[in-house]
Amino acid sequence: MQWKGNKAFPLTRQELNKIHKQLFDIQTSGQWKQNWKDIRDYINPNIGFFEEDNPNQGERKDYKMVDTHPLLASNIQAAGMQDGITSPWRPWFKLTVKNPAMADDQDSKLWFDIVSQAMVNVLNQSNFYDNSNEFYKELGAAATAAMAVEEDPEHGVYFRNFTIGEYAIGTDSRNKVNRFARLIRMPVAEIVDKFGLDNCPQVVNNLWQSKNIEKHLNVKQLIIPNPVGTEQGKFWWQMPYVAFYWIDESGYTDDYLSIEGYHEFPVAVCRWSTRGADIYGRGPGWYALGDAKELQSTVYDESLIRAKIGDPPMVANEDLKRSGSINTLPGGVTFYSPTVSNNGAAMTPLSTTNTGSALPALEAQKQSLIDTINQHFFVDLFRMLEGLQQGNITAQEIIQRVQEKMSQLGPVLTRVQHEFLQPVIERTFGICMRNGIFPPPPQSLQGQEIKIEYVSVLAQAQKMTGLTSIQQLLAFIQQAAGLNQNALDKLNVDDTIDRYAESLGTPASMINSTDACQQMRQQRQQVQQAQEALAAADQSAKTAQTLSQTPVGQNSALDALIPGAGG
Repeated sequence: MQWKGNKAFPLTRQELNKIHKQLFDIQTSGQWKQNWKDIRDYINPNIGFFEEDNPNQGERKDYKMVDTHPLLASNIQAAGMQDGITSPWRPWFKLTVKNPAMADDQDSKLWFDIVSQAMVNVLNQSNFYDNSNEFYKELGAAATAAMAVEEDPEHGVYFRNFTIGEYAIGTDSRNKVNRFARLIRMPVAEIVDKFGLDNCPQVVNNLWQSKNIEKHLNVKQLIIPNPVGTEQGKFWWQMPYVAFYWIDESGYTDDYLSIEGYHEFPVAVCRWSTRGADIYGRGPGWYALGDAKELQSTVYDESLIRAKIGDPPMVANEDLKRSGSINTLPGGVTFYSPTVSNNGAAMTPLSTTNTGSALPALEAQKQSLIDTINQHFFVDLFRMLEGLQQGNITAQEIIQRVQEKMSQLGPVLTRVQHEFLQPVIERTFGICMRNGIFPPPPQSLQGQEIKIEYVSVLAQAQKMTGLTSIQQLLAFIQQAAGLNQNALDKLNVDDTIDRYAESLGTPASMINSTDACQQMRQQRQQVQQAQEALAAADQSAKTAQTLSQTPVGQNSALDALIPGAGG
């Protein structure tokens, strides 16, 4: 496939190869790759793909892991983030307008409700939730995770998770990921299926014709900003990002397997945290690595001691060996002559030291290491609500406990929202919008910027501080009003309700706009005024009737009002 733009692409194949190589060189020039391998060996053996690995081999990578508590902690962290941030069972985001002046525009609110629900349906029908759990495992262990967001003709969007070591990334001046590279080992059959036989070079055609379809070839993928692309580009060579695929074989400089354009950067890359100008992240797997190594050593030592207790090393007279074999199995019989025994005993332990005395200290050390690893992976946070004992505990106390833990996870949650959730939502929104899945937006939204609000369990827990302050303010005003009713004048009830509903992630259709509330209040006021006028007219009529029936000249109250009425 060739570049089809009116302008030639400003980078040659040689320059693209150079960019591809430079991105991967960052991993090998320092300690990134070696640290990732250690994390795979001691934290989570189910992640990572490196140059010595071959796809579809099924080999195990847990031969250095004696105790699996680090893996358990990693899995709990991933499951907790999946359930707390992107749960498939409840909404975790909604769209709204960024301009606060349009906050009460009901047409916009209803349109955003429809769009948000449509996007939730699209994600539910896709493989997003299957991949997001693996994404969180990569994020917690390796501290860097990547997921491709592709357009899919069947389900709208398609997601693919990548594992550490098989890809490389680059960032712009704001440390935002804008370059992505992969070196893929692909069989000929998969190359033909993905790119089509007509787009494949002669080397692939020859292997295909000779039925050698399981032979693996190196395929390079590179996604970079398009120097000649614009946001308004309609064709792939005009779009802001461009992806190249080509065969990486010696002497092969033919056309590309594929060139694709993207309106949005198609890979969501998230780092747990970054240090300075580092491109890749550091996270729980990095922090817990030393403890995980020591845990494996401690458990190994403990197992050796237990083995020595159960089957201790023995000492015996060498004449016993010549006289017959020694059977140490349960129920085994060893024949010996008392004349050649070791002080009258067939065999005695090699050491009389109480080996088992070291077990309590090792067990305590082991538990301490497990507790520390759990803290690195926030296991206590994700298990907190499960572990709360039944009793007299109020909702306010639960909120306070969540707030204490969220102070630790809060910065990470903010980064996940910015580097993972936002790219996924924006890419999905763009795909749906371009394919006509959404109804036309109202005219009031023309030129307005869209804002993403997160309403997941953890996002709402993060907002609990705001809700608590509102509740405390309302309680204080209620107490102050008991002393002086003028305290109620300080409370803006409409704004308080709007802020509370926003923090809870309440759908816009459940809350009336300020204009609608004003209309209802005016209608109630008009009805009340009409009722008061009617009551006043009725009272006037009754008063007139009473006056007309009151006799004059009989020293009544009416005589005092009418001069001369008494005669």
